[in-house]
Amino acid sequence: MSTIRSAFRNICRKKTRTAMIVLGVAIGVFSIVLINGISTNGKEAISTQINGMGLYGLSVRFEDTNSGLCFSQSDVQLVQKNVPDAEVVMPLSVEYRNVQAAGQQTGCAIWGVDADAEEVLDLTLLYGKPFSAEQVRKGERICLVGEDYAEAVFGRKNVVGKTIGVEYNDIFEEFTIWGVLKSSESGLQELVNTYVPSFIYLPNQAIYDITGSSNTQRMAIKVREDVDSDLVTEKIVRLLEMKFRGQSEFVVEDINEQKESFDGILSTVTLILTVIGGVSLVVSGLSIMTVMLVTVRERTKEIGIKKSIGASNQVILLEFLAEALLVTLTGSLIGSALGVAGCYLGGSLYNIAITMDPGMLLKINLFAVIVGVAFGVVPAMKAARLKPLEALHAD
Repeated sequence: MSTIRSAFRNICRKKTRTAMIVLGVAIGVFSIVLINGISTNGKEAISTQINGMGLYGLSVRFEDTNSGLCFSQSDVQLVQKNVPDAEVVMPLSVEYRNVQAAGQQTGCAIWGVDADAEEVLDLTLLYGKPFSAEQVRKGERICLVGEDYAEAVFGRKNVVGKTIGVEYNDIFEEFTIWGVLKSSESGLQELVNTYVPSFIYLPNQAIYDITGSSNTQRMAIKVREDVDSDLVTEKIVRLLEMKFRGQSEFVVEDINEQKESFDGILSTVTLILTVIGGVSLVVSGLSIMTVMLVTVRERTKEIGIKKSIGASNQVILLEFLAEALLVTLTGSLIGSALGVAGCYLGGSLYNIAITMDPGMLLKINLFAVIVGVAFGVVPAMKAARLKPLEALHAD
């Protein structure tokens, strides 16, 4: 304890110099904590946002979107019959159409789905009911809308029973809102809605009755949980290639794999930025070493006096290492506190729930302390090796 007290008194002698070193360490730690906090919470928020935008299973489509080829009901039944690991197979259409409601006209993405929509799409009902198999079979003019659309157009969330018009062949076909779906609570929803239109879900059969065609551009497939989706993908592609006899290649999109790929990219970016933050800590460590070398020269006579009255090399060494430890630890704690505060501030601005990993914070602080103490070793050893007589007679 006497060593710590002595080290504390010594670093308080040059308050401005000490403050600059602490600031350098704090900036380095702050950047690393902020980067890792944004990465961890950002991945979770964006994953939630992607789930809320639609598919989380497999989506099958033709590679050449201009080929004019479509999937018929018989194609859907073919996959259902011959790929037993495909738990749910649903024809899926996605079109961009004008929607009229409450005196407003907006462009929306219209999804044609059936009664299995909740099995294949990430849909959570806030109000109303999902489509029943009977309603889909009859092609009832009902729809599901997102709460963001309901609030933007009607000014409230519960709009069950209200009507909207979806434009087909220059005529707005009337649909009754049967349910309101939960949108993401994240502030990222506002950013996404700038580029992605609101989603509205209609029964497939209702669209078939209006357009006169039961063909769709996609199939949505939910794979059994205990099955390798890659094997299912191979079976589906092989089956469809036999059916269409080389008329087109097929694209099977696995949303989970795409999210994993995105997470990998974000992790790589995080690693690169963390390394940059680590470099700033190393620079801070160099400044600690430089300042401590200057301090050793300034306190040469003091070291000589301590040695002449019995202080050992080990005592001098530990005293200087303790100074490096205190300065680094203070800076890292301040940087961590600011980094955590920055993450929570950003979360509050974008309405994102923030969670910080204590283990991650501990590792960052430990790394900072190790760097600071490591760069303090050279000045500490130089101070410890000073000979009493030479130190006392130093200029």
